[in-house]
Amino acid sequence: NLAVTWNGGTPAYDGSVAGTYVFSGALTMPSGVTNPNNLAAAVSVVVAASSNANLSNLVISYGTLTPAFSGETISFSASVDNSVASLTVTPTASQANASIKVNGAAVVSGTASGAVSLNAGANTIIVLVTAQDGATTKTYTIIVTRAAPVIIDVPSGGGGGGIPTYI
Repeated sequence: NLAVTWNGGTPAYDGSVAGTYVFSGALTMPSGVTNPNNLAAAVSVVVAASSNANLSNLVISYGTLTPAFSGETISFSASVDNSVASLTVTPTASQANASIKVNGAAVVSGTASGAVSLNAGANTIIVLVTAQDGATTKTYTIIVTRAAPVIIDVPSGGGGGGIPTYI
C-alpha cells in the first residue's frame, strides 16, 4: 500500500479561517516499488468564510433581558431603575471570526461594550453581528426602559407649597 505523510499546510491550516491551504506529502512506496521521478502528493483545501452571524449569548449589566436570551430571538426588552444612567452590553458571537458592533461601536466578542447612556423612558440598543463572509448580518435589538425620576413634594409648612424633590 502506498502511504502519504502530509505536512501541516501552507499557510498553517486553520479550519476556522477562510482561505486556500496547500498540503504536500512525501510518498512512502510499498516494498519493491520505486519512485524514480520523486513524485509527491499535493492537495489544496479551500475553507469558505462562515456565514454565521448569530450570537451565542447576550448580557446587559443592569436589568434582565425579556425574553431570556436565545440566539434565534432578535428583539429583547429590559427595565431599569432611574438610578441606572448607563449600562454595558456583552455580546458573544457563535462564530469566532464574526464582528460585532453595539450602537455602531466595535465590540470584541465576549467583552463588555462601552457605557450606553440611558434617558428616562425607552432606549433602543442595536447589536449588529457581521459574519466572517462580510455579507451576512443579523441585528439584535434591545429596548431598555429607564424609569422616570420619582418626584416627592415636600410641604414647606408655611402653607405656600413645597419644593419638589427628584430622586
